[in-house]
Amino acid sequence: YLKNRFKITQVINRDSEYAISLSNSIVSFIDTVFYDIKLIRDSHPSISIKNKVDTNNIAIINGIIRDDYGFFSLESFQRIYGLNRDTLINSSLEISPNTLSQSFVLPITHLMPIAKPGESVDYYFIVRDNDVNNGYKKTVSETISINIPTYDQIQEEYDENSDFIKTDI
Repeated sequence: YLKNRFKITQVINRDSEYAISLSNSIVSFIDTVFYDIKLIRDSHPSISIKNKVDTNNIAIINGIIRDDYGFFSLESFQRIYGLNRDTLINSSLEISPNTLSQSFVLPITHLMPIAKPGESVDYYFIVRDNDVNNGYKKTVSETISINIPTYDQIQEEYDENSDFIKTDI
């Protein structure tokens, strides 16, 4: 390295102790300094989601992801089931890998043309952290379920609202 200097490099994967003893040809007294290394474990990422209606009356899923070092990916999953089918659709959501806490929004309306009346749609998300060395840790969100009303249910609600308006006038 440099004259009268010392360097050592080591990868440490668990709590450790080490000591440095100092002496040279001029000083015969040996002085030792002891150190403890405590590793801070990489935590699992966290995710929370809510079903909301925005100011334009559009149904959305609003979420927040957090991690202590950053992210690898955020995926959304939509399971459409009922009426003789069970379909899983997934897509990646754009996130900033180095931002430790960030929000995301997913409009629910994009699946409405695919889901048929009488079916149900389950929404959930999987977030992965960026721990390449020890393997990506993932967290699965809670599931939000939405039932698509049948035509009969829509007609019934329309009739009830019409009756309410007529009696209110």
